[in-house]
Amino acid sequence: MVVAEIGDFRRFPTPSHLMAYVGLVRSEYSSGNRRRQGEITKAGNGLVRRVLIEAAWTYRYPARQSYPIRRRSNICRGRSVRRPGRHKSGSAAACAIRANAASTTTPC
Repeated sequence: MVVAEIGDFRRFPTPSHLMAYVGLVRSEYSSGNRRRQGEITKAGNGLVRRVLIEAAWTYRYPARQSYPIRRRSNICRGRSVRRPGRHKSGSAAACAIRANAASTTTPC
């Protein structure tokens, strides 16, 4: 989608020019030799700006897995997971579930 919105990337000589086109540059308030930079300008293509910001947030803060989902994915990989402070019987139950699932599945 970014490629469809921007078109030809070669028209931007530097990444800074691309970010200015999208509106991801800081605004500036200057008077004399005093210079203050503010928030992003939000000028330009809002759709591309939103996609790039969402991609950056996803990279910086990956999705967390809840304990039941993490446990289920580790059982599928052949590992047992035990919550800290819990009895060891939980991992034995996970191994039993895994063994039962392996014996009941039919080959494809």
